[in-house]
Amino acid sequence: MEGPLRSYLLINGQQVKAQEYTPVINPANTEEVVGYIPAAEKEDVGRAVEAAWAAFPKWSSTGEQVGVDRLRSPAQAIASRIKYLSPCPPWDNGKLLREAEVDIRRAVESLEYVCKFAEEFETPQTHETKDGRFLVVKKPRGVTAVISPWNFPVVLTFRSLSPALVTGNTAVVKPPSTCPLALTEVIRILSEHLPPGVVNLVTGKGSVVGKELITHPLVRMIGFTGSTETGKEVMRDAASGIKKLALELGGNDPAILLEDAPLEEPYLQGMIRGIFTASGQVCFAIKRIYVHQSIYSDFLKRFSEAVDKMQVGNGLDEKASMGAINNKPQLDTVEGLVREARARGAKVEVLGKKLKPEDWGKGYFHLPVIVTGADQSFSIVRCEQFGPVIPVIPFKTLDQAISWANDTEYGLRSSVWTRDEAKGIEVAKRIEAGITFLNNHSFLDRRVNFPGVKESGLGRESIHVGLEAYVDHQGISIPKT
Repeated sequence: MEGPLRSYLLINGQQVKAQEYTPVINPANTEEVVGYIPAAEKEDVGRAVEAAWAAFPKWSSTGEQVGVDRLRSPAQAIASRIKYLSPCPPWDNGKLLREAEVDIRRAVESLEYVCKFAEEFETPQTHETKDGRFLVVKKPRGVTAVISPWNFPVVLTFRSLSPALVTGNTAVVKPPSTCPLALTEVIRILSEHLPPGVVNLVTGKGSVVGKELITHPLVRMIGFTGSTETGKEVMRDAASGIKKLALELGGNDPAILLEDAPLEEPYLQGMIRGIFTASGQVCFAIKRIYVHQSIYSDFLKRFSEAVDKMQVGNGLDEKASMGAINNKPQLDTVEGLVREARARGAKVEVLGKKLKPEDWGKGYFHLPVIVTGADQSFSIVRCEQFGPVIPVIPFKTLDQAISWANDTEYGLRSSVWTRDEAKGIEVAKRIEAGITFLNNHSFLDRRVNFPGVKESGLGRESIHVGLEAYVDHQGISIPKT
């Protein structure tokens, strides 16, 4: 794949040019333009929504099996082009090539999973009574707006788009402005296998394209993944039309290491993946570590040595274990948190190795950082850092650790590290989080809920409950005759 790539709007099955285009910059080399995306206007958004609305009656009446079959075909087509598509995220997102492959492969898996369970999910339910029967049917809502984040834009788009399409909705997708290339190409492949208007795509500023999508009267459902603050704006804008929402928002995930926590290399590497994958730009990444004081020094020594082996550079460099941060504002945020922690007296340990240090001035690179000597009042502990920095804090009692872990407006995920599974489960039950991992921070089963509690979101991303978010239930009362 050669760049720079020039993208198009996708409206009613047609690639549409825009009046203006915005350059897409390589975060690993900001002197390089890797693509151009259309700067859509309100009128473009309106045409895309109207195309989705016009396609909805026929698509929603297609029938479960036909709709499922139509989605299996593009899933196979996307899967066959993963190697071709994977260089896009390192170009415009900054992540490693292997992380990019995961982003696209998980999107394919999302389509495959919903196809597998759709027929069972949409089977009407019948409730018999002495007076008759009550039929419950599930009906698609209409046009769904899918607003995508920049950290894992492909899979996180498909976690909304897949259930929306398989339940009979049509969609308009807004990719992130800083890294739209892979998602734009994946949506183009998807649309080639679907009737015109079922899937549409508009690119541009969130203040223009995103706001118009959220407030458009023909949009009935919104799937948004992003920060909690932006999620609150989405809720406010959607309130005027009482639109249905599925929001996956921010997190400040704690990891609690009990006195018997396993500290062997495989567990340390699992923790490192849970912190530094995609340069820490993951909503459910570990963002603070609480360690029992009896193992604090031992853990910190082992952990620092393991982190110091990391190599940071261009995502296409096979030697890299971490790539660039996606954009300048996020890099500034991370650097500001580190400066504040240092100014307040915390110890800031900068670790890892720069690959090709002569190129660092051109990119949004940041070495991994461990912060000690911070407490609950530090911004680096309280906020969602979304970068390769991690505060490590000792605790004396379990009650203290749980209190600190729950001292946040977020409640996405968490992890407990112990050799005693029964004790780990009991500790997990006391943490305010949608999911708590034991001795890892990544294993998931898509058949169960992926909830965010408190200010970490609304809705679910499991198979059955996730599908529920994109349908309305209608009751049909049939008396005995």
